[in-house]
Amino acid sequence: MKKKEFHLPETISVKEAVKDKIKLLKKLPKWAWILLASVLLILTVTTCNRITAKKAVNGQVNTATVTYGNISKTIEGEGAVEVDIYQATSLVKGEIIACHIEEGDYVEKDQVLYEIDSGDIENSVKRAENSLKTAQNNYNQTLESVSDLNITSPATGVIQKMYVKNGDQVGNGTPIADVVDSSVMKLKITFLQNDARNMYIGQGAQVCLASTGELLLGTVTNISTGALINADGASVSSVEIQLSNPGALTPGTKATAMVGQYACTDLGEMEYNYSEQITAKQSGKIRNLKFDTADKVYAGSVIANIENTSISNSLESARINLENAQLSLDDMNETLENYKIKSTISGKVIQKNSKLGDKIDNTNSQTVMAIVSDPSELSFQMTVDELDISKIKEGQTAVITADALEGKVFKGHVDKVSEVGTSQNGVTTYPVKIVIDAPENSGIISGMNVNAVINIQSKENVLIVPSSAVQRGNIVYVKGKVVGSEKTEVKMPGFVPEGFSQVKVEIGLSDDNNVEIISGLSEGDIVYVQENASSGNIMNFMGGGHPAGIPGGGGGMSGGGKPSGAGPGGR
Repeated sequence: MKKKEFHLPETISVKEAVKDKIKLLKKLPKWAWILLASVLLILTVTTCNRITAKKAVNGQVNTATVTYGNISKTIEGEGAVEVDIYQATSLVKGEIIACHIEEGDYVEKDQVLYEIDSGDIENSVKRAENSLKTAQNNYNQTLESVSDLNITSPATGVIQKMYVKNGDQVGNGTPIADVVDSSVMKLKITFLQNDARNMYIGQGAQVCLASTGELLLGTVTNISTGALINADGASVSSVEIQLSNPGALTPGTKATAMVGQYACTDLGEMEYNYSEQITAKQSGKIRNLKFDTADKVYAGSVIANIENTSISNSLESARINLENAQLSLDDMNETLENYKIKSTISGKVIQKNSKLGDKIDNTNSQTVMAIVSDPSELSFQMTVDELDISKIKEGQTAVITADALEGKVFKGHVDKVSEVGTSQNGVTTYPVKIVIDAPENSGIISGMNVNAVINIQSKENVLIVPSSAVQRGNIVYVKGKVVGSEKTEVKMPGFVPEGFSQVKVEIGLSDDNNVEIISGLSEGDIVYVQENASSGNIMNFMGGGHPAGIPGGGGGMSGGGKPSGAGPGGR
C-alpha cells in the first residue's frame, strides 16, 4: 500500500498550518492525550538508545574525570549607571541676595548655595517668639495656681490648731492650721555692742533660766549688725541663740546668757524656732484632709487638697496654647530655613542657572537653580527573578563589566534589595541596587550600561563533575567495576557503553557547567558524560531541557529577563 503524503495547500502559510494543528490537538479527549504522551515517550527512549548505542559502537563515548576544583553559584543582571545628583530649587519666593557658588566648585553637604531675601518671614518669626513667651508665662502661672491647690507644711513641726474640716469652703487667705516647731527654741537677747563685735555665728553659749537657774547649752545663730540704745543709755546689739527644748520651755520663758566671757545686758524671752499659720492660696472645697491638731508634719507634707475644677481645666487650656505656640514657631523657623538653599549632597557644581539679583516668583519657582553631582558614588539597578530574590543579601559582592570598557573588571556590592516587585507575564521581578566600589578614575560614567555577576554562594577545593554526567535520580555511570551496596554494574545493552557501573551520588552546589559531589565518587574516577540534546529533539519537548532531566547552570534570572536554571541540587 502506498504511503499517503501530506502536503500544505499552496494558499496556506506554514504558520497558519501550525495554528490549525494546535486547534485540532486542543479538541482531543483526555485519553487521546495520554496515549500520545506514551507514544512520544517510547519514541524518545528508543531514539536516545539508538543514538547512544551507535556512538558506543563507533567508540564515540564521552567521559570526564572526577577532580577537585572551585565552584560558585551566581546571579547575573544588567543596568544603566546612575550618579547621585541634587537639583537645587526654591520653595519660597523672593530676590536672591547671595550666591555662593560657581560652576566647577566643589561643595559639602548642607553648604549654603543661595540666600533669598527673608525680611518678611523674620518679622513673623519674631512675633511667633513673643507669642511663645506669653503662652509660657500663662502656663507657668496656671501651673503655680494648680500647685496651690495642695496645702503643704513649709517646715517640720506639730499642728497646734486645725481651723477646717473636709467639705469646708475656703478662699484665698482662709486659715487652715497653725504649725509650730517646739523641739527647738530660740532666745533673743542683747549684749553691749563692743562685746557683740567679738562674737561669731556658731559660737557656743550658756543659757540660764530665770525661774529655776537651770543652765542649758545653745549656739549663736544670728548677730545684729547695728545697735540700739537701751534704758540705761548703752549701745547694745541683739544676739539670737538657738537651743534644744528639754520639754518644759514655752514661748515667753525668760533667761539670761553668756557667750564666751561676755554677759548679756538684760533678760531675754524664749520663742519657738518656727511658728506659722498656714492659709489657703486658692478658693474651693477642702478635700483629703490628712492631719488634725497635735499631729506632727514634715516639710512638704500635704495637709489637704482644695477642689477647684476651673483651675484644673485652665491648666489643660494653657498647655494646649503653649504647645500650639511652639509648633507655630517651629513652622516659622522651618520656613525661614527655606530661604537658605543648601546642597543635600557633597559634590561638584556641574550647572548654575540662577545668579545674584534674580527674583524667584510664580513664573520661575520650579526652575532648577543649580545642579550638584556626586561622582564618588556610582550605582545601577538590576532586576532579579522572584525565585532568586531571597538569595540576594545586602553586602554581597558583585563583579562588574562594561561593554564600553572592554577587558576591565570592577568590584561592587549589593546596597539595597527592594521588597516591592513588578509582575509581568506571570513573572515577578525585584529591583536590586548595586553600588560600584572605588569609582574614581574607573572610566565608568553616568548612563553607561554595565553587567553584574553576584556571587551568592561558592566553595573551594571540592569534588566536581560536569553537570551532564549526573542522570535522573542523581545517578552517575562510572567506568569499571564498583563495589558497594548502592554501586552495582548496570547491564543495559545499547544504553551505555559496557564496563560502566551505576552509582548513586549526593550532590551539592552547581553552576552553569559543574556539579559538586558530596559523596559517592572519588578523585580520578572516570564518568560517562551525556551529550547535550539538541533543542529540537523529542526529549527537550517532553522534559523541558537537559536529556538527563537536570536543569542547566545556576545563573538565576538575569537583569535582561533571561532565565537560567539552578542546576542539580538547585531550585
